[in-house]
Formats: sequence, C-alpha cells, structure tokens
Amino acid sequence: MNFVNTETGKQLTPVQVKDLWNKGKITTLPYSFGDYNLLTAQILFYMADLKASGIMVDGSLKKIEKSYKKLMNPETNPTQRARCVYDIARYDLVIMIMIGHCGNTDLPEVLEKWKPKLGRNWLLKSMNEISKSDMQGNMYWHFEAEKIYGEAQTLLQAPRVKDIEIQVLETNSLAISYNGNTDVYKFSELDAFWDSRSNCPNVNAHIMIDLSNAYDGMLKANNKYHKTFGRKADANKQLSKLCKALDSVVTTDNLDLTSTNRWFVEKNTVDKQWKPKFKFIHSRTLEEMKLTKDIIDKNMKVSDIAVELSQKQRDMVNSLKMNDSGEVISDRNLEYESKKAEKEQSFTE
Repeated sequence: MNFVNTETGKQLTPVQVKDLWNKGKITTLPYSFGDYNLLTAQILFYMADLKASGIMVDGSLKKIEKSYKKLMNPETNPTQRARCVYDIARYDLVIMIMIGHCGNTDLPEVLEKWKPKLGRNWLLKSMNEISKSDMQGNMYWHFEAEKIYGEAQTLLQAPRVKDIEIQVLETNSLAISYNGNTDVYKFSELDAFWDSRSNCPNVNAHIMIDLSNAYDGMLKANNKYHKTFGRKADANKQLSKLCKALDSVVTTDNLDLTSTNRWFVEKNTVDKQWKPKFKFIHSRTLEEMKLTKDIIDKNMKVSDIAVELSQKQRDMVNSLKMNDSGEVISDRNLEYESKKAEKEQSFTE
C-alpha cells in the first residue's frame, strides 16, 4: 500500500496501516497514479478498511478546485497550467473509482452530485495519460492545458443563449444580435444553412422559417403548419442538425450541454415540442400569425376572404402569398425553394 516504516525502511502491512491510521499516526493517504490496478486497490482499501471515504472525497475536491483556480489565473506560467490539468484529472479519477466501487448502492450526496471538473468525456480520454508519470515530458498535458485555458477565455466573452436575439429577415437572412451588436447573414453566406447543390436555403434555413411563422413560437413534430420541421424526417435529428448549425454561426455559453439542449428546451416530451432558449423575433405580428392560422384552418379562398374578413385583415392578406388555386399559404416567399428543400431533405435524410 506504499506505506513504509521510516525507521526500518520496511513496507507496512495492511493490518499495521489500519492500526496506525486508527491511532492517528498516519494522516495522509498516498495514491499510486502510475499503476491503475494498484491505485484501484489502494482506494478500495482506504474506503473499506480505513473508512476514509469522506476524507478522500474532501481532499480530492479541494485539490481539484485549487488546481482549477490556478489553471484559470492569467498570471500562471503555461508549464504550471499543465501540472494543474494533470492534477485535476488525477483526483477526479480518484472520485470516479470510488463511485464505481459503490456499485448499485445509494451514493452519498456529495458523490451523487459530482461531475468531472473538465467533463466526463475529457476525463475518460485522459485516463490513459495519467499513468505516464513523466508529466513534464508528456506533451498531452501541455497541449490540453493550452486548449482548455484558451477556450475558457473565449467563453468569458461569449454571450449567454438567453441574451441572443435571432430573426429571419425576408426569408433569406438571419439577423443575430448580442452584446449590443447585430450581424446579418444571408443564408447563402452560411454553409450550414445553404444547399450548394440546388443553390437555395437548406433544411436548417427552412426550419428557422417554420419557427418564424409559428403561431406559438415553438417547433412541433406534428405541427401541420410547418412546411419542413417534422415533415418526412425525424424531428429530433432535424433539431440536432439545426442547433449544430447555430453553433457554427455563434459561440455561446453552456458548452457542456448538447447543441439541442443549449439552444432549445423541450416543453412536451410526448408531443415533441421545443421552445427556443434564445429570444426569437417573429417576422409577423401576433395578429398576422393568428389570421394566417385561421385562413389555413378554414382553407379560405379569395372569395371567402372578401366576405368574411375586415378591410384591415384583407390588407394583411395582401402580404401573404396565394397559389394558383387562390388558396392562402403560410409561407410568404420561397414556395419554389421549399419544394427544392423537400427534395434535398429526402436526399440527405
């Protein structure tokens, strides 16, 4: 167990270690990070025989927080940052092994709420590097430290999703506003929103148009008013692709979340309905959207509109597109592009 009698130089037996621990003559617990199997054996011994789980968790969390604070200090030397990342990985690994040993039993609250400081996927990726004891010579930690610190500094300037405003302009552009600035991108300028084969807005763009026309400001898998979202394709997959497309345009906070959970919140898991976490500015007024919904529901023709609607409502209808049969449709423009988008969607899905 790597406990040595300082007087004789001989290694102590587990029984001797336990006795000295109970008497308070051993106060620190060493970890053999260079050997995963030995490390696991040590941790299980400390937990089962020394009953030291609380001390182990508390000590590990303190080392992790101290290392993270040092890592994020702009004045920290880059080489020292590599050591900080290395220590974070090591002591997060201690806690992960402890949780694995608990099996199906109820975890203490501190373990139940624990999350690896730099993310579970990162910790799993880094496990193979922990056993390489030459930390200074292992470039992995230096490169990771530089990457993690750089990303954190970028995030300090990144907007929160809830503070971002997005609007579809004239069904051919996105206006994105945050921190007092507004950028307008034509769909044709954004690879994630443009189909180069058919030279028109792609499925992602048309889903944003669906959202812009949505009466209640939500995307729904079974919404008959949507022209693209949930049509002939899996709504979850479509939403995931849309959110990754938004990620490609603007860097936001909450990068520990999936793209979908970063940009949308699922309001109804049964009917599959999602509401934007960002501020979405609709292209139509609430009154226009209500009128459009009513016209589509009633399948009204030009003759019906002349009889049933007020002058103000008829003026609104003039801004809506009608097909050759005199039926009002919900999309103002891009009818032709919508048909091409459906073909593109069938091809890609």
